[in-house]
This record gives sequence, C-alpha cells and structure tokens, in this order.
Amino acid sequence: MPVVGLTLPGGEWRNAAIALPRGNAIKYGDLLGRLLDFIVVALVVYLVTKAVLEKPAPAPPDTKTCPQCLEVVPAAARRCRACTSQLA
Repeated sequence: MPVVGLTLPGGEWRNAAIALPRGNAIKYGDLLGRLLDFIVVALVVYLVTKAVLEKPAPAPPDTKTCPQCLEVVPAAARRCRACTSQLA
C-alpha cells in the first residue's frame, strides 16, 4: 500500500463526506478507500496466483496419420487399419 499511497492525492480524502440533516453523513471517501484497498489486494492475489500456478503441459495427441494413405489411426496402433502398412 505505500506505493499506492504515493499515487493518491494527499490529505484526508478518506474522511470526505456529504453532510445530511440531523447529524448524519454519507461517507463517500471511506467507500472509495475501501474499494481501492479491495482492488489492490485482489490484483496482488491474482498476480501471485498466476505466477505460482504452472500451466499444464499439452497432452500428447491421441491419434496419428498414416504416411501411406493419410488415414487417422490411434496413437498406439502399429498398423494402419485402411492400408495395413507398418506405422512408426
């Protein structure tokens, strides 16, 4: 929060309020301060979580293509089901 405090205007802006009759007030400065605190904390939590969690490795393909007939066959197949050629 010290870095954010440097960018905000000086003074007691969190105490800003609109005075209402009978001693009541709408404290909009307090509301804005709490919203700013929430946004900063949420941003930090998001960035830390994104940095810590690793992206999963891409899954290997479930199929491969026969080089002779271009038929799509399962990755574990040793022969093509269409042309019966050997697969690598």
